[in-house]
Amino acid sequence: AGERVSLRVGFTPPADADAFELVALGPRGFDFSTAGFQLEAQDDGADDPFAATTTTTTTIGFDTTTTTTTTTVAPEILYALSTTIRVSSVIQQGIAFAGVFSNVLLPRDGGDSIFSLYIFRFGQEARVGEKLNIPAFAVPRLITLTDVEITNDFSVPEVARQYPVESRLPKRFLDLCVVHLSFKLNENVTMSDKENVTMAIRAPQGYETQRHPDDVTQRFVVVSEQTWDGLVVIPSEEFRVREGGRFVARTIRGNMYEGVPYQIDVTVRAPTFEAAEQVRLACLEASFTAGCDNQWSVQLITEEALLADKDPRSTGVAPDFTFVDNSSHSVGALQRSPETVIEVEIWLNSVGRGLTNELAVYAPEGFRFMSDCLAPGFDSPYFGSCRERYRKFGSIIYSGALVNLGEGGLSPEDVPVMVKLSVLTPPVTPKRNDWYFLLSLRGVDTAWGRVLNPVTILHMDAIASYAPLKNSIVDITITFTVFYPVPPRGYVRVTAPPGYNLTCDGFRKGSLPGIFGGDRGERVTCATEDATIPPGAVNQMLVQLDVPGETVAMPLDIMEADGILPPASGDVVLYGPWALNRGRYSFAFSGRTPPDTPAVEDNVWRIFLLDSEKRNVDGSNQVTAEVLSSTVAISSFQLSWSLASPGSMVDLGLTFRIELPILPELRVAIIQIDYPDGFQQGVRKPSDVILHTSRMPVEKWSWIADQASLWLHIRPNATIPNGTFAVSFAAITPSRTVGMPVPNQFVVSLCEDFPWCEYPVLQAPVAGFGYGTTGQGGEIPEETMNQAAQGGNAAVGAAAWSVLALLAAGFVLL
Repeated sequence: AGERVSLRVGFTPPADADAFELVALGPRGFDFSTAGFQLEAQDDGADDPFAATTTTTTTIGFDTTTTTTTTTVAPEILYALSTTIRVSSVIQQGIAFAGVFSNVLLPRDGGDSIFSLYIFRFGQEARVGEKLNIPAFAVPRLITLTDVEITNDFSVPEVARQYPVESRLPKRFLDLCVVHLSFKLNENVTMSDKENVTMAIRAPQGYETQRHPDDVTQRFVVVSEQTWDGLVVIPSEEFRVREGGRFVARTIRGNMYEGVPYQIDVTVRAPTFEAAEQVRLACLEASFTAGCDNQWSVQLITEEALLADKDPRSTGVAPDFTFVDNSSHSVGALQRSPETVIEVEIWLNSVGRGLTNELAVYAPEGFRFMSDCLAPGFDSPYFGSCRERYRKFGSIIYSGALVNLGEGGLSPEDVPVMVKLSVLTPPVTPKRNDWYFLLSLRGVDTAWGRVLNPVTILHMDAIASYAPLKNSIVDITITFTVFYPVPPRGYVRVTAPPGYNLTCDGFRKGSLPGIFGGDRGERVTCATEDATIPPGAVNQMLVQLDVPGETVAMPLDIMEADGILPPASGDVVLYGPWALNRGRYSFAFSGRTPPDTPAVEDNVWRIFLLDSEKRNVDGSNQVTAEVLSSTVAISSFQLSWSLASPGSMVDLGLTFRIELPILPELRVAIIQIDYPDGFQQGVRKPSDVILHTSRMPVEKWSWIADQASLWLHIRPNATIPNGTFAVSFAAITPSRTVGMPVPNQFVVSLCEDFPWCEYPVLQAPVAGFGYGTTGQGGEIPEETMNQAAQGGNAAVGAAAWSVLALLAAGFVLL
């Protein structure tokens, strides 16, 4: 195989003809482009059938002279392609014709050869004779290729699990690839221990062999299913490359046996589009067929032949592979909330070198495109429709968007263009957060690309704060920051970890707009039963913001997100009306904690903002929950207060239930009460603090004029008995300018030291209150609150103490 030889052709024509044509059908790789042709000599004494006789008759007066001239017509090659050659010659019906082709290049691959023969008559369109699929001779073959496969670098077994999508997409021009060539020998090849044979791979034109980046040696491996054959690959310094990197060889030692399956893996860099196109055109053009090099070959060659640059006889060949283009894309999203339908902007920056009429977008695991996935209101002449389509890559099923690119498709001249798609985000950012884009034309893949980590899930800033006590009734304050405004009649959905029991008892709207329990159109309501809350799900709550909202103007730079340009609409973007504009909000309610801390994976709060149709606007499913403790057993924290006006003195009452005695071993020396941010100290003298439980071992209390804290000192080595703890004191609310803090919480701490409380035994937040409210939970209209403020703190204080006196009378002191 791979040698230049002479071929004899002979036939008896069924009709007179002026030319014949020989076509080599197989094996692939015959080359007649440099061949010559000569008629076979006649040695049987017969008349030369290829001679032409010319008779000339001349008449002068009454004399006639006849002259006969015999000439031999030399055959002429009319054209010669790689597999086809046509020769003109005298061809006479029924007379045997024979000739010899010289300098014919045999295929590198071996096997039985097959030809077809045609004869022609000049001036006639049709052939005057043919003989099809003529079996001829066997081209020698030592190596038979049984399978040839190419995989991109992502398909290498040790990394394929990490790249399930890339490893299953088409191979691209200039990709780093691994070619797997499986073969068998048709006879044994035996060598002594001192003999070496070179195993070589010859790639088609345009390829370049590579040293694999994950290997210290070149990925040129000869393997066999028979481990006993003793085949050894000589170390990497024997690795040789020539012909521009297309030819790679490595010396091997050992015996190779007939019929044993072998495989060679070699790493290559795929050709450029231009190189592959040059080979394709060369194989089509007759004048360049000699340069058509589009086959892979496996060669078993001696050292001498390798050094002499000779083609070996022992060669097996296979056709080349096809590749697709690399496409370029950009992805961005203005909103990236979890479990929310968002709009994703996808830019097609390049689509390869040809026309494409379909785009498949595959989002990371957890994302899901809508069934009609074009974003509402999006319109473009380049994009006709979009539908969701799932596709399995390995063991993972990806949601895809199949985008029809319109009647005319999309050409390289049309890009860049942008499409907006609607997609439901996952709860968290996937570990592998890459987006893939596959372009095709009438079902045939043309290009693909990927974008790494373009859309990361951003969770709303939210906190759930409460006393970390097991099986206790506690105040729970939910604090969150609104970035994506909530429309009118929107909701806040709160889901506690399993085992919690949420109630609307003691609900305080905090900084939410509207009035709790007010008239429709301005009220805030709390519910633990709703059509969207599963029956028995006592750990869920829905807060409705039944307020009309207001319109605000936002600067553009606030709305910018990574990779997305803001809309070109002037200096501001108008928003609204919104029930919740941008800002920080909090509200509080009561709940019972479970007997034990939930499992780590379940111990999170889910807090989501919803629109009027109860669709997610923003939220977080990763709000940290407390790790519950049973070091102390305390529950039922309650706070009462007098009418709260801006910048006024408010009298406060704090109670909680001690379920089990607190022993001296816990070293509780101080009960510390910290006021919310912005509050000021209202205690001026010891009598401003009243302890309503005589059994509690409190020996004194202390305060600092410019610090909003109160310390109750426990007698040394005393046991704090079970029972109700109640204390009243005073504080000054923040001014209207300062405003109520968010979150608005008093914090009760059981401390070992004073005054820093560096190692608290317990810290228990207790929900605060807002302007215009009283300790009984109602709200007072703002004008009434202003009148109370003008009446002076004394009147407010007197009313407050009467409230506290009533509360104290109701205490059960144990």
